[in-house]
Amino acid sequence: MWAVGNDVTGNGGRQTLTEHWDGSSWTVLPSPDPGTPDDALTSVHGVSAANVWAAGYTGGGAGNQTLILHWDGARWLEWKSPCAGKLNDIQMLSADTGWAVGKGSGLTDSLPLMLKFENGSWNKKGLLSDYGSFSWTSGLEVTAIKMISQTQGYAVGISYPSLLNPRGLFLSYDPQRDGW
Repeated sequence: MWAVGNDVTGNGGRQTLTEHWDGSSWTVLPSPDPGTPDDALTSVHGVSAANVWAAGYTGGGAGNQTLILHWDGARWLEWKSPCAGKLNDIQMLSADTGWAVGKGSGLTDSLPLMLKFENGSWNKKGLLSDYGSFSWTSGLEVTAIKMISQTQGYAVGISYPSLLNPRGLFLSYDPQRDGW
């Protein structure tokens, strides 16, 4: 069993934290830390003891970059992540297929991030519906994902039509168009 998060550093920043339960005790295991002031892991999911994925972010403020780590059975390795933002949840369906979800970062990317792992790499998948225009103070954020199978999945989150009026967000996966 795995747990992930962040640990406060001596200079007040945050670094990635991974812990493993061996059945009798928790052990902190070294994980890649990009070294920016604000690094954190938010979710972990394993397919097997030698195939575990963790997601989160690195950076700080509007400059966040998505962060994906992979446990290969011996060590955590940083995996190339394709975009700016932060990841809130990750779910692997198999060793070859998985999803990570979150929110884009910056003034022009306020839509949810939907990343799919296939063919050995993480790729951004688009939204199939028009969610309207959002100002820099609003947007959409996906907070959790549940894939039932390769062809059926759901994601939930928050829609911010205005800062004072958040609303629930529900997305379903369309396997015919490989999007949400």
